[in-house]
Amino acid sequence: MSALIENAKTVALVGNGPVSSVAAGEIDKADVVVRMNRAQLCGVAGTRTDVLAINDIVRARNFGRIGSPINPLSVRSAREYWLYKRLDTDDERVGRPIVYLFPETYKRASADLRRHAPDDTVRIIPSIGALTLRYVLDNSDADIQLFGFTHQGDHMHLWDIEGRWMRELADGERVRYCSKGGDAVRQPPLVIMQLQARRLMNHIRNGRF
Repeated sequence: MSALIENAKTVALVGNGPVSSVAAGEIDKADVVVRMNRAQLCGVAGTRTDVLAINDIVRARNFGRIGSPINPLSVRSAREYWLYKRLDTDDERVGRPIVYLFPETYKRASADLRRHAPDDTVRIIPSIGALTLRYVLDNSDADIQLFGFTHQGDHMHLWDIEGRWMRELADGERVRYCSKGGDAVRQPPLVIMQLQARRLMNHIRNGRF
């Protein structure tokens, strides 16, 4: 179990959708900041990353050094990693606690989403955002703030169903969407340069030139 969220009063879950300049200032005020996958907006939508939650596709491509890297600001500052399932490789995570979201959290999140599916034949694959939300709900009494959750992305997930589930939770007391006025923040130039350099090295390392 995550030691970081056990006694937290507020947990910010930061997706990779747009975050407004006004809402961005609220992220670092949370007791725990959880960012998803490549954590694209770390450094501009808040500077903290306490937890990196990573799905299998990003994990395999990044830790295998074959794809687009995770934001280096988040890699350096993360104190825990939440992964879909167990890994057999060594990488930047060495020495940091790891929480595995499969199978228990996966089963519970799938059951949540199934309630909103039109029928039992629909294939449910929870996104990393849905998994992290379910995990925090199960293992903490903290209030949960959602940033950058637009419920769209990879075709394998049923975003409309996830959106209905999360909006249902947001009608209660513990979960709320944090989307305020102002322009959407952008990736800082320094991070863009670092990501481009790492992506280039991945291509060179794997003989793509």
